[in-house]
Amino acid sequence: HIWRRIEAIALVTMLIFHTWCAMTDTLTYEFLKTTDLPYLKDFGPCDLPFSLGQCRNFFHFFVVQPGWCISTKDWLPTKYAPPEQYYRNSPNVCMNPWENKYYRCC
Repeated sequence: HIWRRIEAIALVTMLIFHTWCAMTDTLTYEFLKTTDLPYLKDFGPCDLPFSLGQCRNFFHFFVVQPGWCISTKDWLPTKYAPPEQYYRNSPNVCMNPWENKYYRCC
C-alpha cells in the first residue's frame, strides 16, 4: 500500500507542476536551467518571460500548438522570438503575478 501512495503523490505532484508550466508558458528545461540559459540571463527566478496570461497560455497550449488536442496541422518545430524585456513595476498583476507595481513576492 505504501508504494501506491508514493506513486499517487508523485503523479499528483507532476500533474500540478506541468499544469503550472502550461499556465505560465514555461518549459521544464527553462524552469530548471533559468540561470544557465543565455536568453534568460536578464530574468529573475520568479519572472515569466514567455507568459501571455493564463487564458491565452492555455489556449496556445491546447488549441494552437500543431499536433495537440484540437489542431489538425502536423507538428513542425517552431522557432520562437527571444523574450521581451520584463517590466517589473507593471500594474498588470495577471502578467506579472510575482513582482508588480503593488507587491513583490520573491
